[in-house]
Amino acid sequence: MPITIADVAAKAGVSKTTVSRVLNGKGELGEATAARVRRVIDELGYVPAHARSAWHGDGPGSWACWCPR
Repeated sequence: MPITIADVAAKAGVSKTTVSRVLNGKGELGEATAARVRRVIDELGYVPAHARSAWHGDGPGSWACWCPR
């Protein structure tokens, strides 16, 4: 079963919102908190769901190409 944001939050002792802010680089966060979350992300091997889908072929499987004339 893949590691989730909830798993990262629990191990880092922060909320899921804080993990999301670290991942997206948004919001006001202390550097110590952000560093702790990043360390836990690395320890657990967390990969965002959209990246897992792209890497494992679980996405919609359709491609588009715009070709100008």
